[in-house]
Amino acid sequence: MPQSTTPVYNADGSYDYSYSLFGEKPNKQLAYVAAGVFVVTAIIHLAQAFRLKTRYMTPAIIGALMEALGYLARTKAIDDPFNTNVYAVQQFFIVISPVLVAATQYIILEHIMVHVDATLAPVRPSLVAKIFVGGDVVSFIVQAAGSGLLVGGTTTEMVNMGNWILIGGLLVQILSFSCFLALCVVFYRRASRAEPGRTQAVAAVPTSQVNPRWRALFLALMVGSACVMIRSVFRVIEFAKGFDGPIATNEIYMYIFDTILMAVALYILNFVHPGVALRTVKGAVPQPVEMLESIMTA
Repeated sequence: MPQSTTPVYNADGSYDYSYSLFGEKPNKQLAYVAAGVFVVTAIIHLAQAFRLKTRYMTPAIIGALMEALGYLARTKAIDDPFNTNVYAVQQFFIVISPVLVAATQYIILEHIMVHVDATLAPVRPSLVAKIFVGGDVVSFIVQAAGSGLLVGGTTTEMVNMGNWILIGGLLVQILSFSCFLALCVVFYRRASRAEPGRTQAVAAVPTSQVNPRWRALFLALMVGSACVMIRSVFRVIEFAKGFDGPIATNEIYMYIFDTILMAVALYILNFVHPGVALRTVKGAVPQPVEMLESIMTA
């Protein structure tokens, strides 16, 4: 169905969404639910950041709020489906916000490395976020440029160019994130094989003070990272099919392979928070009762 920027109406006077960028009439209530889901996790992350003094979780908070803004903008776009500016706003926030979630995951890996044993890291922990955030910045700029051409293009050639630029930005993100996942695996294997106390003399946190819950956090990090990766691959496939393709014009795919996955990536860090999992165990190795009490009061 050819898309139009001029409103097209049905016989009853309602919008004919098949001619809009949506391709079908979206579910407005579903967009409100999605916005609420991300507002809740943002509030929880904000409260945890203050309580546990984890300011480095700020990107997750901003990312969750951007997701919420994106779905709120989507409700406005549904009310005015032929307004490309409103559509561009919701598209921008929903597509770009996972970059901040990924940045949070880079920072968490840094903290895990330092907490467990920085000498086991393939690269200096302080460089992890710098390297991968740098890749995401490039991806962000490319995606933003592609989105601008895609929605604001006045010719078919400009729209097609914007689409492929956007795909290129997503591919950069996937490549960067693949390297990040490989780094995670290498570090975990080294940490698992290391003998207790082998590097205690040079580790930032003595072996006796390492919180055993770091493994649960690492698992949560891997689950969240898998969500980000799957979502990025989905977006590449979606944009490769075009804005009038079967994926872009059927919103259920977006809610399954983007909304739900990003919600999981954020909520899992609410349940397994680095501020608790990486809390240094003071003094000697804690007794089981003490560990249970610390977990229950966390």
